[in-house]
Amino acid sequence: IVEYTRNVGCSVRTFSFWDSYEVYLLRTNYEAVSVRFLNGKIPGETIQKMEEILERMRKISTEEFESVFEYDNCFHEQLVLMSGLPRLAKAWKELYYGNLLAGYELVNEKEKIMENQYDNHIAILKACKEGNPEKICDEVKKHYWKTIFCMMQEQKPQNATAALTGASNDSFYDKNRGRTKEARLHKLTTILTVLFFVLILFIDIVMPLITK
Repeated sequence: IVEYTRNVGCSVRTFSFWDSYEVYLLRTNYEAVSVRFLNGKIPGETIQKMEEILERMRKISTEEFESVFEYDNCFHEQLVLMSGLPRLAKAWKELYYGNLLAGYELVNEKEKIMENQYDNHIAILKACKEGNPEKICDEVKKHYWKTIFCMMQEQKPQNATAALTGASNDSFYDKNRGRTKEARLHKLTTILTVLFFVLILFIDIVMPLITK
């Protein structure tokens, strides 16, 4: 992706798995804020727009795979726009690109994605019609976590490590860095990062199911 920094200019960097994770985490919470702001009372106009978007999503072919994520953005955007909070909508809109880039990462799973996307969004729509804010938030959360899990499965172990460390394994030092104190510290940091990620998933997904 191309990033712009004030007084510096533009730079190009790789959009990593962890970037996608952060984007989906923020989107989940922005949408939850909007739903809870309205106490789950989704406007009829919003419901109608969501139904129209899903109908178009249902009819697309595998050759139009990229359109799935465009429709996904349009669908979820309705959940934010309905709040009438312009700053919230702006913050969500700034993450629009992240969903499209994640779609390119999942191109090898296009048939599976195409098959599940419609059903996932139907579950969100049904929850919206029921008007239970917590159930709506749970369905939104499940939808985003499923995408994150798919991306984790797509990642090769060596690429995942490189994404976490920012390092290349080509030099003599890199090949032998496992023997150094710095390497041990680095491995510990990586393990703690993964454990933190698993803990977040447990708190967000497993705990609500246990406490119900």
